[in-house]
Amino acid sequence: MTDLPARTSISDFANADAVEGASAASPFCDHCGLPLGRLDYRRDDEDQPVQFCCYGCYIGWQAARGGGDDVAAVGFLIRLGVGAFLAMNIMLFSLLLYTGALDGIDLWLKPYVHGLLWILATPVLIILGGPFFREAITGLIDGRLVSSVLVVIGTSAAYAYSAIITSQGGDRVYFDAVALILVLFTLGRYLEAEGRARAARSLRPFLNAEQLKVRCLIDDRELVLPLAEVTPGMRVRIEPGERTPVDGKVIEGVSTAEESSLTGEPWPAEKQPGADVLAGSYNGDGVLIVEATAPGLNSRWITICREVRQALSQPTHLQRLADKVARLFVPSVMIIAVVAAWFNGHDGTIDAALLSGLAVLVVACPCALGLASPLATSMAVGRLVEAGITLRHGLALEALASVRTMALDKTGTLTAGHITCRETVDIAADPCDGLWRAVSLAVHSKHPISKAICRTAAEHGIEGCAASEVEIVPGMGIRGTIDGEIVILGNARWLKSAGIDLPERVQRKMIAATEQGRMLVLVGWNGQARFLMTFDDVNHPDAEALIKILRNDGVHTIVLTGDGKQQTERFCRSLGIDHWFAETTPEGKCAVLDAIAANRRPLAMVGDGANDTTALTRADVGIAVGSGTDLARETADIVLPSAGIAALPILLRLARVTKRTIATNLTWAFGYNIIAIGLATAGLLQPIIAATLMAGSSLAVVANTVMRLAPGDQVGGSGRPSPRQSSAGGAVSAQ
Repeated sequence: MTDLPARTSISDFANADAVEGASAASPFCDHCGLPLGRLDYRRDDEDQPVQFCCYGCYIGWQAARGGGDDVAAVGFLIRLGVGAFLAMNIMLFSLLLYTGALDGIDLWLKPYVHGLLWILATPVLIILGGPFFREAITGLIDGRLVSSVLVVIGTSAAYAYSAIITSQGGDRVYFDAVALILVLFTLGRYLEAEGRARAARSLRPFLNAEQLKVRCLIDDRELVLPLAEVTPGMRVRIEPGERTPVDGKVIEGVSTAEESSLTGEPWPAEKQPGADVLAGSYNGDGVLIVEATAPGLNSRWITICREVRQALSQPTHLQRLADKVARLFVPSVMIIAVVAAWFNGHDGTIDAALLSGLAVLVVACPCALGLASPLATSMAVGRLVEAGITLRHGLALEALASVRTMALDKTGTLTAGHITCRETVDIAADPCDGLWRAVSLAVHSKHPISKAICRTAAEHGIEGCAASEVEIVPGMGIRGTIDGEIVILGNARWLKSAGIDLPERVQRKMIAATEQGRMLVLVGWNGQARFLMTFDDVNHPDAEALIKILRNDGVHTIVLTGDGKQQTERFCRSLGIDHWFAETTPEGKCAVLDAIAANRRPLAMVGDGANDTTALTRADVGIAVGSGTDLARETADIVLPSAGIAALPILLRLARVTKRTIATNLTWAFGYNIIAIGLATAGLLQPIIAATLMAGSSLAVVANTVMRLAPGDQVGGSGRPSPRQSSAGGAVSAQ
């Protein structure tokens, strides 16, 4: 069974940072959106602190601002430009040495060229190498050997050796290697960060949602206020194309709203005065004036954003494994570098020893290893949110990828959740008399069958009358007085206990309804049952296609329900489900799940009702249908949109693709490092080539993740994912 952390409720995770008022500082990078980790860059921007997960994101953020009036950003880019310019000049002068242009009559110039290279390399080491030195020192202060230590040791050793050789009038210097390695590392960090930022672009609205600014209309003035200051009753102006910041009601304007990420419905909803709007939806082409109906930080949208952040900050098992390996990797590489230097320089060739050791340090930088899991998880969470699926923690997605058994609740999950009248039989003289009496009593109850009776009466244009002395007996029925007569509505047992006779015709209908698995309600007065109605739940329109898709994906499905055996059997046969458990209590559902778990078969539970909450927490992965009860949604690991089970296939396939992507990334990262370190140790890899390969390794991880998890791929598109859509439309197909 997949090993999830012990918990009473997943809300323990989800509510970790759900604090009233302004949220705490975001633990995510302000450029790419990935978790910060333990080593990050910080600076104050217009009194607002910004933070970055790595030096590359810091460069990317500064580059994006460099075209404006930010003096600090422009100055930073100038320093990078100067460093790159000096590095290019170092390479040009080094080219003279490599080609032997100074070996003839100009041999006397060599020491001066070496001195010039030393002068040019020193500011390069400070400007381009400074951030790597900072990372290394910060890590050492925290008692950790980070990857930048490898860069620092390698470039510092090459620089120091070249400086000594220059001061002694030697012949071979490596200032060019120092400069180009730092340029390549800086460029690689930047390209890697930009790739991450583009890949995780869809997550940005969720990371700092509480810091959103809102246009509020106060005393005929428009003021821009923080979302935290919005209170019920305040009027908010929403421009075309903007994300709606608050839950509210339209008081002016006409527009449409894209609510697919909240409701799962693909089509824009019409919005006009009186219509409700949801925070997090996108406004269409019109300007809306909305009156807030809840505090700014109390919307469902803000709750989803908090849960997304929590899911991203919760490392998966694979990520923890990669982090453990990375901690051991750096000191191991340092030992290998020493061995390589000794092996290649044991005959006294110090140049070969230096180059091989430097190549090992440079090529082994485990950037790709640390990037393999977080990027894939972040992109997957973004895809899920676009489809209206809320992930409460990242471990659930990893666990779902291993699921091969899925238990589903019946009512409200595989069915539409509302009961429909299938047949009416009126034994009274007036064919409408029985339905009239039934609805007169049913209006006093909120039971689903009572609601179905009221709907049926409305369809026939029948209105009930005022009944007196109404008595509701749970599980049995309703008794009341209509026009001076006592009328009883309920099951056969209830009518028999009240002395109501059941005619032979009624008994035959009861037997037929039982065989069909339908629910039966009788109405009796004057000592005899004179009217009966049969009811059935309507199958969810996506249920049959869903079962086919799950079967094709190798997932075994079972149904857990409290309904009767005959009704459950008929329902499951209609969907092609071979295994089901009827008349199960909440405790019975847990017993079934425990029995499956005893066979070490990872399983997921899908439900929507309050009686499913215990089972949702008992399964490896609990999945709640968004239209279900609040309690079910709060205890589930994953919450589907209100459109329901149509999103399950994409959820399952995305989980599997994400796990395969992470495994592929880690395999590449480990394989690359093993092969590259072997070549460098054997002295077959030059330091500059090693730096190029190192940057390419991280970019390969980014490219692999984007190709597998980018929107529009084989996993499915955004919006409401329905099994009834064709695969050409971006969603899965039942065929």
